[in-house]
Amino acid sequence: MNRKYIIISCIGVFIIPILINYLLMTWGAWKVYGSADSWLGFLANYSGGIIGGIVAYIIANSQIKQELEFNRQQSIEADRSYVSVQEFKGQFRLPNIQTSFKSRIMLTEDYENYIEGKTNAFLQKETTIFYRIYHFGIPEVILNCKVKIQLKGEASETSTVIKSNIGVIQKEEEVFIPLYLEKQKEVMVDLVEVTYSTIAGEKMYYKYDLVNLKEGYWVLNEDGESVEVFSFPMKNSNWIYPNRLKEEQHV
Repeated sequence: MNRKYIIISCIGVFIIPILINYLLMTWGAWKVYGSADSWLGFLANYSGGIIGGIVAYIIANSQIKQELEFNRQQSIEADRSYVSVQEFKGQFRLPNIQTSFKSRIMLTEDYENYIEGKTNAFLQKETTIFYRIYHFGIPEVILNCKVKIQLKGEASETSTVIKSNIGVIQKEEEVFIPLYLEKQKEVMVDLVEVTYSTIAGEKMYYKYDLVNLKEGYWVLNEDGESVEVFSFPMKNSNWIYPNRLKEEQHV
């Protein structure tokens, strides 16, 4: 409640009894009948009804606001999308990968420099590591998706950061980010961070921390503070996708 109204109400509590005493006990209106006691009884019932109505309105209004806020929060959570990041090894142009027609390979500087001028036949013999990013949930899209990957080569002590402004990702779409670094045979990823917006206008933050072995999701509020949705420890596992790879053609 507004502080101004609280102050006015407190002043009214002290002033109203004084006004009642003055108006009813010392003054009488022309052709108004009844003793002071009868008018005090009427005023008590009258004011009690008004106060009761005001209290009932305040309680009902508060309950309606709480219910609306609860429904709004339920709707936001129902429309919440979650991204997933998975390591994926494949040929440089991923020619044998079964995926959506709308899926994309993000072109990093090192990746573009490597494939420039090379034939498809040559690139089919070369492989690299990708991070595959997609989202799941009820909504069909996520918006304003930005990815930051911190990694370093096996022979390097200095970290490299790959930043990619992906934008919109549709539900059936997959985005592949190559982790190729020039002159580095192997790379090690330390941290993956993804920020994006849901169709409900909620700003989300996803962290895939391979140093501290923790993965989780957070909501970013209007003040820039993060509120954890959930997080969990990561455990190392290896797997393959037997139904994702098309049978390779041997030339």
